Amino acid sequence: MEYVSVTEEPAMFWSRVVDCVWIILNHGPKANEIQLRLLEEIKATFDVIMTRGILGSEPMSYGNCPAKLCGMTKIRSFFHLAVRLQLGTYIMAHLNDVRGPNQIEELSFYLQIALTNYVCEYDSFVYTQPSFSIVEALLQHGATLDGNNSWPYALGILGKSGHLEQSSDLLMLLLRCGADPFDDQLRVFEKGLDSEVLKLAKAKREEAIRNGRRPKSAWKIVAVENGQQLAVKFQSKWSQLRSRFSSSKGGGGG
Repeated sequence: MEYVSVTEEPAMFWSRVVDCVWIILNHGPKANEIQLRLLEEIKATFDVIMTRGILGSEPMSYGNCPAKLCGMTKIRSFFHLAVRLQLGTYIMAHLNDVRGPNQIEELSFYLQIALTNYVCEYDSFVYTQPSFSIVEALLQHGATLDGNNSWPYALGILGKSGHLEQSSDLLMLLLRCGADPFDDQLRVFEKGLDSEVLKLAKAKREEAIRNGRRPKSAWKIVAVENGQQLAVKFQSKWSQLRSRFSSSKGGGGG
């Protein structure tokens, strides 16, 4: 057997993990239930390998996966790896396994991975867009956007994508599921966002105001003729002064 140094073992191990998953997805049976059973068998086998170690080295762990694979956050579990590699079949089958007192927190963590750590270029896996179906499934099972940067990040990245249908659908899904309609970046990317996204964001702002929610400091509430309250952008001091000057000048000439 060819000698492999301890420092090289983790990279080789994880490369084999990813290769096995890739083969199952692309060269194995097409039926989802069979793919699922094979992925579960791989997960069980890899767990044993990680517990016992390889070639006499220290036991492997999910935490020592290469940075190129794990991205911005160390891998915690096979489910985490599945989210990272967008293994929809495995994720849908095991969402209900995420339970307990920290269920919402755990699901929200995976949602953050799906929305902010989806770019992956590791061996044969190349993803540059988040998976709509995975994000939707996590939200349906109780994941929230509270307390993390998932929405601002997604809005900032996808807002630059122009009118890509997938981007618009995902942003609208997030708005329907609790994303902040007052986020400043909605104004920053206003020209690049799909009109349906902007329409929904406006409706969500109006709904929030009717429910007594206060906008961020970048927005203010003004009363309109029909008594409804709407959120509008703050005017700069210069704009306010210019507006007052124009009004006084117009009044003096009347």
